[in-house]
Amino acid sequence: MARVAHRLGSDVAGVIVAVGGGPGGRYVGERVFGSLSPLRREGSCAESCIVAASRLTAMPDDLGFDVAACLALQPLPAG
Repeated sequence: MARVAHRLGSDVAGVIVAVGGGPGGRYVGERVFGSLSPLRREGSCAESCIVAASRLTAMPDDLGFDVAACLALQPLPAG
């Protein structure tokens, strides 16, 4: 079985297309942004990705996806 390479990226912004059965308070069609755990193999540089609801924040309607994706990682230290 071939090993899947690590996909790059941690920051995400987009529209929710499906939700799981657990708690989370998110809904299909909601605009959100956030970040993935850096320990996961599935990064955000992809057409779609799976993200825990606890790692997402609602995105204001007047905020673009490109700007929102940058906001999630800005508070992290550069070192």
